[in-house]
Amino acid sequence: MKVSVIIPCHNVAGLLPQALRSVHAQTLPAAEVVVVDDGSTDGTWAVIEEAMADHPGLVRGIRQENRGACAARNAGLRACSGEWVQFLDADDELFPGKLEGQAPFTAEADIVVGDYEQVMPDGLLLTVEALYDRPWMA
Repeated sequence: MKVSVIIPCHNVAGLLPQALRSVHAQTLPAAEVVVVDDGSTDGTWAVIEEAMADHPGLVRGIRQENRGACAARNAGLRACSGEWVQFLDADDELFPGKLEGQAPFTAEADIVVGDYEQVMPDGLLLTVEALYDRPWMA
């Protein structure tokens, strides 16, 4: 299973490294990580350049003028080549083993969703959303 991780970002130089670490720590490695800098002014592009240097051939950066998160996601979609796409906001992290855990469900699905937790920077857990318990119709 070839997974492209797309990370749209804007002014998240302090948060992006942790998001990237959560991708690189996956037990099922991503085939590519496409990071789209949506007109940042805070050093986000430098973080992306460092990630590209540390992971050549895996991390690709796209730089565009600020057009919003949807435009950044679409730019990432146009640039990626995976069979599956994992969107990851730059201020979020993937659960350990997330990609491997969802892989078995891809054989008979067009879309795969999973739970998420909303956690504050100090570690306080605010919410847990169990999306798999909801009936989804496509």
